[in-house]
Amino acid sequence: MKKLILFLILSAFAVNVYALPFNSNTRAEHSKTDTDSFTGNLSTADTTTQKALDTIDDITLDSTDALNELFEGVTVAVITVGDTTPPVASGGLYITTGATTVEVLDFYDSGDDNDGDFSDGDFFGLIVEDADFTIDFSTGTNIKGNADTDFTGIAANPVLVIFVWRSGVWYCTNLNSGFSDPLTFAAKTVMKVTLISGNDTLEANEQYNGRVFVSAASVLNAAGVAEGMEVVIVSHTDDDVDFNPDDADQISLNGAAADTAGDAVRLTNTGEILTCTGISASVWNCVSDAGVAQ
Repeated sequence: MKKLILFLILSAFAVNVYALPFNSNTRAEHSKTDTDSFTGNLSTADTTTQKALDTIDDITLDSTDALNELFEGVTVAVITVGDTTPPVASGGLYITTGATTVEVLDFYDSGDDNDGDFSDGDFFGLIVEDADFTIDFSTGTNIKGNADTDFTGIAANPVLVIFVWRSGVWYCTNLNSGFSDPLTFAAKTVMKVTLISGNDTLEANEQYNGRVFVSAASVLNAAGVAEGMEVVIVSHTDDDVDFNPDDADQISLNGAAADTAGDAVRLTNTGEILTCTGISASVWNCVSDAGVAQ
């Protein structure tokens, strides 16, 4: 009888823990952290899991922050075109400039050699925006990547190239031959619309899927020709509009033989259209119902 009474008394004070509301914050707020190793975004103030999570939640990053982290403050140094072994430092960001044609064979350290200051994992970024600047990938001794194909910059289409040091060689991490041409992607596929009202020289990217609308007498000089280029010229004037290839290049108009370098095609009235496609490194194939060879 006594045991029964004791059981009833204890049952009256028993608590069903599964029926209690569960608050995850309560557990996080009281879960201690080891702050000894917090030297970055977290600090000794983040003594509980909840405080650490709150600190992480408050972190925001934009593109500038990311570049600052990657390239040590984004201080852009200049590599002067003409130096075949320009000096670089790990974490640095560089840009090409100059007017002297050069093929870079290696990237040196501050001691004018290619290994004294570098360790595996060191890296740097190089903004190539100079048509006189070529990186030697074909030799494959000091610089590797890009399917062993040399890379030359284009002034109107800067490209950020990343190099990582490993076992005495600079490896390029973001170029792949066939895709490394700065004009390969958007510049060759997205239609560009250009409005012109006087003599002008077209940019190379305007000659890939370009639409050029001309509103006054003009001579449009082509920036060379390459297979796959296409530019459509639409006249919005009754004045003469001439499409003038490079002096070394030829034009085939409406199937005529392309046998004379330096020929041009002229539109003379509003609404006339000239479509020109690059079929080789020296020939434009042009079609027009109104264009006249010059």
